[in-house]
Amino acid sequence: MELNRWLVEEGWALAYLQYGGAVYLEAQREAERAKRGIWQGSFVPPWEYRKDPKAPPSAGGYTGAKKEGRCDPAYPMVCVPPPPPNLDCGDIPYRGFKVLPPDPHRFDRDRDGIGCER
Repeated sequence: MELNRWLVEEGWALAYLQYGGAVYLEAQREAERAKRGIWQGSFVPPWEYRKDPKAPPSAGGYTGAKKEGRCDPAYPMVCVPPPPPNLDCGDIPYRGFKVLPPDPHRFDRDRDGIGCER
């Protein structure tokens, strides 16, 4: 079985029509009817989410003012740019995310590997 089709059939991927995803459209409709995977709840398709200028960046997709920013590897589950500037938990929309050393923004105050717990 083709992996892409299986992901769409199981509801873990979407048919991205702009890039030839029409071949997966029926699989997506079936997953939606059966409420599999992401279809169990509500969500915003990624291509719509990215259009919203107020949306926080998704992991791997930091969109700094000049787009030269990147996601700091100390925060693998969310996208936080490396310093500068130095950020604190009030500056970002994420809570309870994984933190790896060296934690340049010091989000993991108690050093348990979880950032912005409070």
